[in-house]
Amino acid sequence: MGRGIDLVEREVGPAEAGMPLSRLAAAEPVVGVVRGERVLRFDDEQVAELHEGDRLICLSGAKKA
Repeated sequence: MGRGIDLVEREVGPAEAGMPLSRLAAAEPVVGVVRGERVLRFDDEQVAELHEGDRLICLSGAKKA
């Protein structure tokens, strides 16, 4: 973990599959989605709806040690 802002990757949860990416972006800024072997930008229309198995690349405030 760094200082300031970190990139974190996490799996889409079961309750999030089928949800519009825009609903999540308000809580945690998403900069990309890993779908299969592809990394898609947050503004790619292919990621307008999240799929089971997607991984989100999000911005996260770094925790101070």
